[in-house]
Amino acid sequence: MKVRQIVTPPTCPDIGKISIMNSSFLAIQTGHAQLKRLIALRTTAVIAQCAMLALVHFVLEITLSWLPMLTCIALLVVFNYLPNYA
Repeated sequence: MKVRQIVTPPTCPDIGKISIMNSSFLAIQTGHAQLKRLIALRTTAVIAQCAMLALVHFVLEITLSWLPMLTCIALLVVFNYLPNYA
């Protein structure tokens, strides 16, 4: 009869310490700081969308249907700043 040997997993010396994932910059930020970062990223996206519309219209001279495009961008702006005032 063969006897089974129990193998224990190696111990980790970092157990109980803060892991690299938990000590990242985003993990230690407060909710307000994360919201400010999110709004900054979304504002950058809106500016980039407006710049692309201008580039397509003036440089590439492609006819655009402005009303739906500007409506979508305006809605993005509204939803970007809505959490600040709600």
